[in-house]
Amino acid sequence: MTAHGSSAEMQRAREAGFDGFLSKPLDADRFPEQIRQILSGKPIWDLGI
Repeated sequence: MTAHGSSAEMQRAREAGFDGFLSKPLDADRFPEQIRQILSGKPIWDLGI
């Protein structure tokens, strides 16, 4: 999770081998599903943006 939500930051995270990217502010309605995806091993990108 990061406060930096730019596409450049997301790309750097991908290149560094991150499995996902959640940026602030979080969407409280979508957050539980995002956590389920993370725990299931599915990469997540863009979901918090």
